[in-house]
Amino acid sequence: PPFHFVAGDLNKSVMDVDNLVMEFSPDLVIVDAAYLLEPEPNKNARYAGHELLQNVLKGLKAIALRRDVPINISVQFNRDASKQKNGSLLENIGGSDWIGQIASNVVAIGAGEAGSANERLVRRYEVIKARDAETGGKFETNFLFQPFNMDFLQEIVEGQAASANQAEMARLNASMI
Repeated sequence: PPFHFVAGDLNKSVMDVDNLVMEFSPDLVIVDAAYLLEPEPNKNARYAGHELLQNVLKGLKAIALRRDVPINISVQFNRDASKQKNGSLLENIGGSDWIGQIASNVVAIGAGEAGSANERLVRRYEVIKARDAETGGKFETNFLFQPFNMDFLQEIVEGQAASANQAEMARLNASMI
């Protein structure tokens, strides 16, 4: 505590988020399903869906800058993402290219390794855009609710980086012995 949770009921706007930020002065704002927000209530009938999302994202970014508060949002990948081998790309985020353009950092979250026994009990994260870090980093966490456990499990290293990483770990282990 203090923790404030506000249900959107499919009728909240960016202005509502700004008003809540001014009222509660939070350290962090989390907006789940940001694409369901309205940029300006009752003034958007002439806009297409991607334009509405663009205005929502611009509005949230303005709040973050004006009120000096980080805002984390969630959005879904579009339907094409599940059809492609590497679906977690910026261009596969549903609704708009603006997410990749406006967001400072973008992390894709998916189920654990397909076909594994723990696929539903693990979440895999991939950094697909980062302002001050490398992209492409992957890791896994638990995804358990009873008891609650989201602990870090492992970093995922693939390809040539995997063998280089393994060699470095072996060298470090040998020097420790």
